Amino acid sequence: RGILPCADCEGIETSLFLEKDGTWICSYSPISMVINMAALLPQEQAQDPYYIKYIELKYKDGSSYVISKQDELDNTGYLCGVDSELRLTYNRIVDPKDIAQIVINDNTYDIN
Repeated sequence: RGILPCADCEGIETSLFLEKDGTWICSYSPISMVINMAALLPQEQAQDPYYIKYIELKYKDGSSYVISKQDELDNTGYLCGVDSELRLTYNRIVDPKDIAQIVINDNTYDIN
């Protein structure tokens, strides 16, 4: 966890999620998420956001926020694939401290 500098505020809290082997999976803040598609997908798919079919935040209180469910639901304010990174903004403010799990496609990542 850390604070990203901000010209108009005190900074934006940002968290990184790493696999046990140190592989960067994603980073998230109250307003956005960046997903490392190269860590999740085969090389030939890692530059196409189409292959990230499902993204969900599960909260410690048992509720959840489905950010994207391909062809059914899009709760992003903005989505952009850049090289092997998928960058998105949420359509609401999220408190990173309340996140228990992040689900990307069929993978669930526990947040400590």
